[in-house]
Amino acid sequence: MTDMQKSLSSGKFIGAAIVLILGAVALWFIVPPLHQQISRVHRNAKNYVVAVTIPQQAQKKIEQDIRDIEDKIKRGDTQEDTVLAQYLRLGINFETIGRLDLAIDAYQKAAIVDPTSFVPYANMGTTHEAAKEYEAAKDAFQKAIGIVPQEPSNYQKLAELYSYKLNEIAVARGVFLQGLMGTNQEPNLVRSYASFLDRTGYTSESLLYWQAVLKNSPNDESVKTRIKELTPTPPAPKSNTPVKKK
Repeated sequence: MTDMQKSLSSGKFIGAAIVLILGAVALWFIVPPLHQQISRVHRNAKNYVVAVTIPQQAQKKIEQDIRDIEDKIKRGDTQEDTVLAQYLRLGINFETIGRLDLAIDAYQKAAIVDPTSFVPYANMGTTHEAAKEYEAAKDAFQKAIGIVPQEPSNYQKLAELYSYKLNEIAVARGVFLQGLMGTNQEPNLVRSYASFLDRTGYTSESLLYWQAVLKNSPNDESVKTRIKELTPTPPAPKSNTPVKKK
């Protein structure tokens, strides 16, 4: 190979390297790395770090499990669990030790890894709710419902958030009814709605739903008792015996 050929070959190599570098830089800005796609929770950090009381040995075991999972994710080790499962477990561990901020991060990463799973958003919702960030919780539960509209637990969580935490009873009823339609009257959701109606004073309506519950659970004595309590007592028949005048 002549000096000119060597020079041209070297020039092509350098040119190709420059193209690769420029391409990588462009990709960095177009598709940021995973850790940059995560919106960390810092706007009200005090709510996302809570004091928990667990035995020291259990705390150490959880912290070791966190390190092990993070190491598996870093190495791309999916022999035992999928990446989704690893991030979900990581989030649960962080919740257990009171680091709700890091739990949210883990669930957000899980949602990016598998956008078809409702579980990361459902977990995010309960974590935001624990941190008293109710708007964020509502958004997360609604996203979970949007991913799998047939899953009853997400309607129940969202309805209970409106009912117990926000005291928006009418909105909670709407969520329950939406869920009953979306899940084709899923039995557990029907029971939850009957209890909700009982608790919020809609007893005449709750009777209808307890009767529906009984059809699915005909041997449930507690349901039978509640139906009996709610069933109006028929008026006593009028007596035909004439009243004697004194």
